[in-house]
Amino acid sequence: MKPLSFPFTVEKVGSAYFVGKSLASIYYTLPVGEYITTISKRKKTRSLNENKYYWGVIIPLLGDYCGYDKDEMHDALKWKFLQVDGIKPGMPPTVRSTSDLSTIEFEQLMSTIRMWASKELGVYVPSPNEPDLDLYMQNL
Repeated sequence: MKPLSFPFTVEKVGSAYFVGKSLASIYYTLPVGEYITTISKRKKTRSLNENKYYWGVIIPLLGDYCGYDKDEMHDALKWKFLQVDGIKPGMPPTVRSTSDLSTIEFEQLMSTIRMWASKELGVYVPSPNEPDLDLYMQNL
């Protein structure tokens, strides 16, 4: 069975809390069996504009400089900036997926990449709010 995703909002009115739709209504739709309920705070995922900028400016610009295709450059940046130590001592490291990053985390990653590219590679990566960015993207 595919995991269910049920976004909801908790609102406070006076001293009482309300949930827009009852969670119990979801449980009544499930077949008989044992389940685990996990509730986590919803995080804002990166925007389409952030994704377009990352894949349309950062990745091709640095990929061209380093001699990597888009996927290789993406993997190289993940290993450089999103490496996570092994869960247990002696276990190999892994990398976080960029799709798991919040909007803020993704922007921090791109800022770190821009600074690293400038300092370590001598490559200027324009920021996403530069006036001529669309023109720049068309010329890549």
